[in-house]
Amino acid sequence: MPRVPYTPRGPRLYYERRGSGEPLLCITGFAISSAVFEPVLPRLGERFDVITYDSAGRDARRRRCA
Repeated sequence: MPRVPYTPRGPRLYYERRGSGEPLLCITGFAISSAVFEPVLPRLGERFDVITYDSAGRDARRRRCA
């Protein structure tokens, strides 16, 4: 599962992609980490190209990805 830092003139935005198939973007609410999707990612990855990301400023995932 690749974890990619992205910096287009701003804070890093981390995203992960898993699986294959049609793209499925998983978006969380304010102040919630994308880790909330961890329990369902294996199942979703069987059918979809699942993309999760953390909003700019979410330190929890940044520490895990660095």
